[in-house]
Amino acid sequence: MVRFNCILRCAVLCLMLLVCNSSVLVAQTHKAVPTSINASCGGYYEYLPVGYDTAFKRGYPLIVFLHGVGDLGNGKLPQLHTITNEALPRLIERKGFPDSFVVNNFTFRFIVLSPQFIRKPGPSDVGDVIRYAQANYNVDPSRIYLTGTSMGGGSAWDYAQFSSETSGKLAALLSVCGQSDPTTGTPDIIAKSKLPVWATHNNNDPIVPFRFTYLFVQAINAAILPGGEPARLTIFNSTLHDAWTQTYDPSFTEQSENVYQWMLRHSRPEFARPVEIVDFKAFIEDSEKIDISWTTTGEQYVQSFVLEYSTDGITFIALDTITGQNGVSDNVYSYVDVRANYGEHYYRLRRMDLNGTNHNSNPVSVTRSVTPVTEEPVINGIKIYPNPVVNYVEIDAGLQFAKSIAVLVTDLNGRIVHRESRLLAVDHLKLRIQAQHWQKGIYFIQVLVDNRVMASRKLIR
Repeated sequence: MVRFNCILRCAVLCLMLLVCNSSVLVAQTHKAVPTSINASCGGYYEYLPVGYDTAFKRGYPLIVFLHGVGDLGNGKLPQLHTITNEALPRLIERKGFPDSFVVNNFTFRFIVLSPQFIRKPGPSDVGDVIRYAQANYNVDPSRIYLTGTSMGGGSAWDYAQFSSETSGKLAALLSVCGQSDPTTGTPDIIAKSKLPVWATHNNNDPIVPFRFTYLFVQAINAAILPGGEPARLTIFNSTLHDAWTQTYDPSFTEQSENVYQWMLRHSRPEFARPVEIVDFKAFIEDSEKIDISWTTTGEQYVQSFVLEYSTDGITFIALDTITGQNGVSDNVYSYVDVRANYGEHYYRLRRMDLNGTNHNSNPVSVTRSVTPVTEEPVINGIKIYPNPVVNYVEIDAGLQFAKSIAVLVTDLNGRIVHRESRLLAVDHLKLRIQAQHWQKGIYFIQVLVDNRVMASRKLIR
């Protein structure tokens, strides 16, 4: 009986461990984190995507959500729970936030941080949250998005217009009924940094005047630079202050995209983590060609790879251009060089990014050589040697009971590099052809006896 109870307890313990381990994998990813970020922020809510991986090379897009005045608090429990009462945190808490979004055929999963402040956050407070997120989470630095409602929407405006540095750090800005007066600010900074903006507001908002949002968008679009995207304004017909429920609803779309898809359509490629090229190599598996392959990790914003070739490792020429895959996982590329002659060969990759910049890899090299043939073949009594050729080619015609012999040597392009003919004055004839002036490469030789081809062979110089 004692043994049975022991076995039963072990079984229950194993089951509990299994359940606990499983819960780590499928547990709610939205949780309160009562950890201070600075003097104004004592905690935050954290949303991590399913399958979040700290080692993911590319990193995850980040949304920083700034709450309204009604959710001010010390960042500790239970006050921190009020963050989930409205807007984006409420949507996440109630399982209404999609696990992933597909934009331009790529799948993205967000990290969302919703800090709680004791007072209206200023630009330095928002900057501290972004820096904290980058230091503690696997954030893609080219995809940082800022959004907020009411007071938080105003803080989002204030951060973006504070300086070109703050505005330029963001990939996109979404302000919802933002409480900030553009007439006392500098919205032209937002325009000059080419920051994509989407602003929403109810036309009869009783708390924050609709004109704030309207004037912000108008001022940005008046100062927009060539290549900049006009700020987008969405007006809801409502007498309520709540413009956030509809804005953050994934089913709400404008121009065939919701606010999350719109965010992901924008990025700051200049801040992207460098693409890592691993296992770049050139190798020979078939004596007639050279294989080149490489693998990338964390690849994004890559337009193409230009494969370059050199015979000395110094001066390179372009061989071919291969379109970038920009896949989430490792991307594998391969190329076959069938034109390479024998000798030393160098290859290099030039990565062309979508923003016009390019980066060269370190070169790799391979030697294409031929093992000399120790026993020369005899074709119809004719021996042609040595092969590979160094300084000369010798033809041993043997005993040919004929009147004449001719030799023709051509290169790969069919160009004649040597032609010679003789009458047979003796029974045994040897010819020596000087080859010091031949370029390295592949040649073809034909031996004709009485105008009939008696021997053909490929030569290597």
